[in-house]
Amino acid sequence: MIKYFLSLICCVGYQFSMAQYNNNQSETDAAQWSIKISPLSLIEPDQAVSLATEFRPIPNLGIQIEGAYIFNTFYFSNNRVVSNTSGFRVVPEIRYYDIHFKKKVQRYAGLQFSYKQVEKDVEMWIYKMNYEQLEILHLKKYNMTGALIGGLQNHSRRIGYDFNIGIGLKYKPFSSNAS
Repeated sequence: MIKYFLSLICCVGYQFSMAQYNNNQSETDAAQWSIKISPLSLIEPDQAVSLATEFRPIPNLGIQIEGAYIFNTFYFSNNRVVSNTSGFRVVPEIRYYDIHFKKKVQRYAGLQFSYKQVEKDVEMWIYKMNYEQLEILHLKKYNMTGALIGGLQNHSRRIGYDFNIGIGLKYKPFSSNAS
């Protein structure tokens, strides 16, 4: 699944970059497309490898899509062991940039949506009437979120940063427990 995701991001990015150069734009104007990675997704409870691409059709508007392959879960408990974690997360986002904030730093406000699907096996001790029993539960979790965010982005040269903070709502339509 991860190779399909990485291939999709690379193909979309390649198409955006070729479209920009085919329109005979200068090099500074062609900086409308970028690829982003997020190392912080490795320290979340559901560890993931994350990759995003952003396209800016006009200087004040950015359209970003991020995808993540979830491969592990941190769980700090003596009574549970989590294994066989796999899943994905897709995060589309639209941003409005204040390009006149500073020369190399832009602030933005945006609307972000997210869909996450994770499957994992949870090995846990179940307390019965007069004994304990070790059981393995296969869990499937789904959730959707929507958030308003604000942030700062540095876009100078090849390496930059993108910090944001937001507030939103999470909806868990259902979780299934298949044994």
